[in-house]
Amino acid sequence: MPLYIDNELMPEPAFKGISFSDEKIWTASTGRATSGKMNGNITALKKTRSIQFPPLTLAELNKLNKAINSKTAWHKIKYTDGYCNVIFEFECYFGTPSYNVYSAAVNYRYYIDYKIDAIER
Repeated sequence: MPLYIDNELMPEPAFKGISFSDEKIWTASTGRATSGKMNGNITALKKTRSIQFPPLTLAELNKLNKAINSKTAWHKIKYTDGYCNVIFEFECYFGTPSYNVYSAAVNYRYYIDYKIDAIER
């Protein structure tokens, strides 16, 4: 199931490696009245996709980091889930990636637990 960032093919996410959430955006005047009743209106729903990758080689890590850590603020992300036939595509910014070095041995470097959030603009 291919993942594209700015129309460039990226390493494939891990099995069950994408989680979906939608955040409600409320009006600025939202809050509780003195009666305790909640007041406000939802103005939009914004997508967040948390993406996790299987162990990555140094080349794969560099490709992801080049796209995610570029000075470009907004990115186009596209992912097609062949299992459920779900396609998501939206303009986003990325959170801070995190990952661990699995092995530092020369020619056997792998990076594990790479995670990133793509947050809809």
